[in-house]
Amino acid sequence: MPFPSIDLKRLQSEIGVDDVELLVTVAQALAKEAPICLAEIERALVARNEKEVSIAAHTLKGASRMMIMERVADAAEEVELAGKRGDFEAVASTFITLRHHVEEMLQAIERFANENQAP
Repeated sequence: MPFPSIDLKRLQSEIGVDDVELLVTVAQALAKEAPICLAEIERALVARNEKEVSIAAHTLKGASRMMIMERVADAAEEVELAGKRGDFEAVASTFITLRHHVEEMLQAIERFANENQAP
């Protein structure tokens, strides 16, 4: 199931910001941060570093939840909790889902930015 388009009106309502240009900027910042967080999670997973897995997943969870990217936020939360438990098998399996949702989210953000950027 493809990632749904970003609903501008819902985003404005949920965040309480009407400035479309600002919302596009925030969405683009998330698009830049998400791959960094994924890379940090992957590095921490390989190193079996519970704390770093949790921190990177927590960062991604918060940023994506703010932008109403619930699939990403929920998967990041699962990774965060598995990291806190030191359950690297669960981190690895959930990371696959998280990476997939991030890829879909990046496409949705690109569409959102293209549709809402000033000419």
